[in-house]
Amino acid sequence: MFNTKVIATAIITTALMSQSVYAKSEALAERKDKQAFQKIDHNKDGNVSIEEFSMQAKKGKTPSDKQIKKKKKLFKQIDGNKDKKITNGEFSSYQSKQRAKKASKKKKK
Repeated sequence: MFNTKVIATAIITTALMSQSVYAKSEALAERKDKQAFQKIDHNKDGNVSIEEFSMQAKKGKTPSDKQIKKKKKLFKQIDGNKDKKITNGEFSSYQSKQRAKKASKKKKK
């Protein structure tokens, strides 16, 4: 027979380890979000304007009109309070929601 206490301890330990791994991966993702935000905040004022955001492209390339239009649409989604600027908090919140959606889709497969 199995020892109920041993099984319960194993389940709790596994759950705690999973939470720890999740917390570490979320912390890493938040650091990456901050780094990405800092790259697009060209004037380093702590906010990203629609101009800064929409002009992001691969190094040395100018974004096409179609790419700029898509970026402006995305900017509006990220700009939670609709003040025409994205803060690091809004950017991180959006990124976190996108990661959650992606994880949810993976679980369904």
